[in-house]
Amino acid sequence: MRRTLAPRPGIALALSLSLAATLGVLLTPGLAAAAPPPTAVVLTPGTTYSTSTDTQAQSITIPIPEGLTPHQVTGTLVFDNDASGSVQILAHHEVVATVKKDASVTSAPVTIPVSERDVSDGAIAIQIRYLAGSLTDPKLSCVQSNNGNVQLTDVKVNASGTAQAPTTLASFFGAGITAVSIVVPSADSAALQAAGLSTEAAMVHRYNSADVTVTTPDDASRAAAVTPAEGRIVKLVSGSGQVRTSIEETGGVPTLTLTGDPDRLADAGAALGSDSLVLGDTATATQLAQSGVPSGRTSETLSDLGQPAPALQGLGESDFAVTVKQSDFGASVREMKVHLVGRYAELPSSLQAVLSYSWNGQLIGSQVLTNDSTAIDKTFTVPATQLAFSNNLQVQLNAVPSGGTGGSAFGCGGPLDYLPIKVTFDGKASTVSAERGQSTDPGFARFPQTLGNVLTTAFGAQATPDDLTNAGGVLQALQQLNSDQLSINLVSASQLIDTSASGLLVGATSKQVDDLQAPLRMDEFRSIDQQDVHFGVGVTDPFAAFQAFHQNGRDLLMLSSWSPSEADQASGRQLQSALVDDLVTAKGNWYGLSGDLIVRQSTDGENVSLDSNSVVPQAAKVHHLATYVWWIIAFVGLLLLLLLAQWISGRRLRKRARLLVDAQQEADAQAEVQAAAEAQAEADRAVPGHTTDPGHVSDPRHPHRAPEQDKPGDGSDD
Repeated sequence: MRRTLAPRPGIALALSLSLAATLGVLLTPGLAAAAPPPTAVVLTPGTTYSTSTDTQAQSITIPIPEGLTPHQVTGTLVFDNDASGSVQILAHHEVVATVKKDASVTSAPVTIPVSERDVSDGAIAIQIRYLAGSLTDPKLSCVQSNNGNVQLTDVKVNASGTAQAPTTLASFFGAGITAVSIVVPSADSAALQAAGLSTEAAMVHRYNSADVTVTTPDDASRAAAVTPAEGRIVKLVSGSGQVRTSIEETGGVPTLTLTGDPDRLADAGAALGSDSLVLGDTATATQLAQSGVPSGRTSETLSDLGQPAPALQGLGESDFAVTVKQSDFGASVREMKVHLVGRYAELPSSLQAVLSYSWNGQLIGSQVLTNDSTAIDKTFTVPATQLAFSNNLQVQLNAVPSGGTGGSAFGCGGPLDYLPIKVTFDGKASTVSAERGQSTDPGFARFPQTLGNVLTTAFGAQATPDDLTNAGGVLQALQQLNSDQLSINLVSASQLIDTSASGLLVGATSKQVDDLQAPLRMDEFRSIDQQDVHFGVGVTDPFAAFQAFHQNGRDLLMLSSWSPSEADQASGRQLQSALVDDLVTAKGNWYGLSGDLIVRQSTDGENVSLDSNSVVPQAAKVHHLATYVWWIIAFVGLLLLLLLAQWISGRRLRKRARLLVDAQQEADAQAEVQAAAEAQAEADRAVPGHTTDPGHVSDPRHPHRAPEQDKPGDGSDD
């Protein structure tokens, strides 16, 4: 953690006045003199707070560890538009700081004085109110949009005191934890691998924006940096029997140790993400376990999605937005229905207003507000063509005066002679419902919703400590986007290849990549061209690849690397680690991934997101296709042989048939002659006095003609 020094009072005052002159930052009277005392602890919550243009203050809470007394909160206000306006910071419903901006200001520092009285339930409660210029200046009410957002980033809390170490399981995971280091004794045991990953899923589920790692004592270089005030260590130790817990300190950092049968450690680690952990009111507990898979819901309320009581008001434009992820429903979604319930105040005759409803920037409905009914009850269907894996539902109010006393063409200017409009929505009655199915193309966009709250994980070979940490890094990126805690199902690589489950394969071998028919095979490839950008990869240099692809009805994530020789394999594995570290550093940036492939060529370079279809040429792919070509040639050859054999066999059959026909015809002719002779003999016997020389056969063609006799003297005249 970086340590910062608190400015001395005189320097702080001069700096504040300088910023006020250059950026328009004006602190409320009296605050400049109330400089905070020197501080011993600087907290970095690591959270970005945001609010939209509204006259209603939006509450935020900043966790403070027990035992520390806060003195001031510092941060940077970042604006998303070029409108003029101001930001008010309130504590106890009193304005304690104000930042004014004009069109040229995109960001400004802010210092918020706080004290022990501002701490409630372990957190500082303050409010932020962002007022666009059109809300306070009637001359701008119609020509300038009220629409805008402000973010409070780089938040730091200057505090004094000593953070109290937790003494019970219930208090161990308090608010304000920014880093958790999970330590397993070995990366060789499948049971310990599963336990480490289950614990990581639990910790990321509990602390979504924290830095969470799983490492071994032999390789702690990639472990999360933990501090006594904002860090925690969880150790998993092999033992026997039921899992037992104990609390101690490691270098001043609170440490929770889970000891027990390795096969039971995974369920114990999963239990650390449960809200029911508050039942553990002692340091030592037994039979700690959580099993099962959370069932995905088919409907979420706006309150569940982070908008418990959305409201719109004022002239010009004002809006609110809700993020709707497919993973909120525990599965892939092919259609959604939005049902919004609300109410608005009756419109005075001097106002006109319309509500517009958009999904991912596309208009899905609108309504003109009238006094016929002040109730809002709208239902919209969002088809698959408009669905993404993370979606934005936006409700926008446009209100303008229908007339005014200033003589403006827009009905603006002059004194305010109209009442501002206000629209509120019921966060619990308004819902988003989902119909499960598939709506996104194969690639990173299908994760994590395609997992169904179960991450089936496998290692390509014997898992190394880096492989375990890499699996934990990918798990962290997925868990940050999943509403429910992911359940870990650790299997062998062969099981993952042979089953139909979606999942993650870390450290895949070249053969496993081929067996799964991944888009990018682990072999040399030359270049990747995308529009005007040419990305080259040397054919002799190692590279790492992270792929998301569809195979046999399921979706897979695969981390692997290629090296030209055995000696370079270590370089390839280092590239895998660098790729995952960058993926985790960009917290929540999974939604920024495109295509289905990430390539890393050097440890000091950057990840490059690609579409595997743009990779050309690729020797392994050509070789793979060549194999199919030889099979096709063999098949065609076999088919020709079968046709030739059939032709020869048919020729022989035809010859035999002709011989049979000739023999049959000859037999039939002989039978006819014999039958005629017998008929003639029968006729001769029927004539009275006629005898037939048994040795003489009459001519069947002339049955009544006697055979000719030699004439006397023919050829015998003397």
